[in-house]
Amino acid sequence: MESELKYYSSLTLGSTIVIAYKGGMHELEVVKVKSGDELLDGANIQDVNVAVDFELPPQPKRKKPPTANPAKKVKDETSTPELVDLKKEERDNE
Repeated sequence: MESELKYYSSLTLGSTIVIAYKGGMHELEVVKVKSGDELLDGANIQDVNVAVDFELPPQPKRKKPPTANPAKKVKDETSTPELVDLKKEERDNE
């Protein structure tokens, strides 16, 4: 991490830096800059000791499955279908 941070002279809140690590390029967003207990908008990081904490990225929100609308009439799967005797209808029409 130290060898990668040497390419940056300062860090500002909300900026993104790119770090090469284990053959991949990783984008890191600066979400907080502090000096002691004081929150800052940015800081010079040349020739100083820098402590770095990592947070997990926000997880995407999962879509909730659609809920049944109780007001909507739903076909009752247990009902018996109406059977029609087609031959009887033909006889009645003769």
